[in-house]
Amino acid sequence: FQAEDGIRDIGVTGVQTCALPIYAVTSVATPSFRVTGAGDTGSGVWKVQLRASASGGGPLADVGSPVMLATNGGYDLPTTSALADGVHDIAAKVFDVAGNEASTASIQIRVDTTAPAPGILTVEDTYGVSSLDGLVSVATPQFTLTGLSDAGSGLASAQLEVDGVLAGNSVTLGTAASYSLSEIGRAHV
Repeated sequence: FQAEDGIRDIGVTGVQTCALPIYAVTSVATPSFRVTGAGDTGSGVWKVQLRASASGGGPLADVGSPVMLATNGGYDLPTTSALADGVHDIAAKVFDVAGNEASTASIQIRVDTTAPAPGILTVEDTYGVSSLDGLVSVATPQFTLTGLSDAGSGLASAQLEVDGVLAGNSVTLGTAASYSLSEIGRAHV
């Protein structure tokens, strides 16, 4: 079995791509994949089968039903049952009509369907009896966010929301214990 152009590639659709070693992160437990470049100079491609490992690795097993028709130059392979939260190895096996088979190189995805712990937001620049009375001394107060955590894919960013509207700039999160957020451009709180 030979690919016509020598390319057998698999990609994840509708997810955030990341740096290696994890290829993609998704909050969808049933992600879809697209295989491109599957071809055969002999008897022709018969079917393409999605394969996945259990969370944390291990041997690949068939996931869902094989796809037999290409659309727009590729094979769209949905997962029909939910993948558990964690890292999975994903590959596709391509079969030709004569029964020969070849596999794509595997990629890793992280499924993370669990929301992070939101942390505690406190306001700076306060005056009055206590920091809980809602009185601030400036028009654009500073806020501190602490206690964030996420055991899944990690934390990406945080942004203030005031009265249901995003306010200020998004802050990229890392491993710090606390983050400073401001409500830039608002005249009042």
